[in-house]
Amino acid sequence: MTFDSAVNEAVDFAIKGDFLEGFFREKRMKILDDIYTEFDQESYDETLRNDGRIEGARENAIANAKNFLLETDLPPEKIARCCSLPLEQVIAIKEELSHETVAVTN
Repeated sequence: MTFDSAVNEAVDFAIKGDFLEGFFREKRMKILDDIYTEFDQESYDETLRNDGRIEGARENAIANAKNFLLETDLPPEKIARCCSLPLEQVIAIKEELSHETVAVTN
């Protein structure tokens, strides 16, 4: 079922069930407009990308993972979950940090 048909089916169901005493019947177009505006995830993500917020959040997550790796004994799996990063990326960061530590100590 497509998003459009699911939304329309839900509104039709509410109208047929006379939920909220005709509210849905009277406000159908406003409800549909609000749903499409409120839940347009692709548009939201694009706006964040354009504003640079997604990259900033990603950079913060990487910095947090580095700090966890340097300051704790947490396993990479837990750090990946806590920082919302792929496990493979946290493992790569851990290897990168171990190479930097070796270079500094030599």
